[in-house]
Amino acid sequence: MNIVSKSKVKPPVIILFGPTASGKSHIIVNLLGKGCEVINADSQQVYKFLDIATAKPAKEDIDRIPHHLVGIIDPKRQFNAGRFVREAEKLVFHIFKKRKLPVLAGGTGFYLKNFIYGLPEAPPSSLPVRERLKQEAGKKGIACLFNKLMDCDPEYAASIEKNDLLRIIRALEVYEISGKPLSSFNVPVKERDDMIMYKIGLSLPREELYNRINNRVEEMFEKGLVDELRFLIHKGYTPSDPGMQGIGYQEFFLMQTGCFLFTDIKELIKQNTRRFAKRQITFFKSFQDVSWFHPADVKGIQSGIENFLKKYSPYSPYTADLFQKEGIK
Repeated sequence: MNIVSKSKVKPPVIILFGPTASGKSHIIVNLLGKGCEVINADSQQVYKFLDIATAKPAKEDIDRIPHHLVGIIDPKRQFNAGRFVREAEKLVFHIFKKRKLPVLAGGTGFYLKNFIYGLPEAPPSSLPVRERLKQEAGKKGIACLFNKLMDCDPEYAASIEKNDLLRIIRALEVYEISGKPLSSFNVPVKERDDMIMYKIGLSLPREELYNRINNRVEEMFEKGLVDELRFLIHKGYTPSDPGMQGIGYQEFFLMQTGCFLFTDIKELIKQNTRRFAKRQITFFKSFQDVSWFHPADVKGIQSGIENFLKKYSPYSPYTADLFQKEGIK
């Protein structure tokens, strides 16, 4: 069977998600093979040079299984959900035309939700407004902008972190452009109909997840996170740059304002990551029709994918190439 045009074929897409440190990369490396290509759905892995704290896939894994949207943008530039959805859409159909299986994998809930359900109807970004708000944050602090957001859109402000500069600026930008709060714009509630999606969610007991997070942070420091941060600062990156605002980087800048040791920073990264994982879990619960698995249930995940692909004849001859030849680990 030949793959025909985008308008006539709905490509099958695997959506793999879960909280940070839940084992998404392990599933990809130990289950999926050359029959698929991965589209990164992690908002920090899109940035260049940010490797350790973002847990980017290893080079040998990327060489074996192609990964897209990894390390594609400078940390000084913004990469938002709108751009992610547009890039991911093009990649899905490009991968499908090669008779391979597109796999979206990551933990950035806003990216995945906007891909699955579509982008909200909010107005497009305005660079002048955004730059002015960014400069205001640099002069007056993030707290000042957050208080402004509380005044004009308390509903949206309550849904984000007080130090989430990018989302604070976006919400204020929308209010200035349209005169309406971001929370008032309609968000699609029905899945897109140009693709067939199989959603795999990774779930594990809270204590086990927190142990994984703590161990990952320890490994990050062992792999040279401090040296990576020094390298980034040497290249001129600052706390206000979009790429530097992620967990694992932002905490180090506290050392400029108080008596913090690296041990303090390490514990703060663990704490912030645990809190972030808790928010991810809550967010992912809003997704419908999800097949939930413990990350160790690799055979269950494989069986679910195989049953899903049985519906798509273009893939039946290629199932053997999708899963690892050496067997399930």
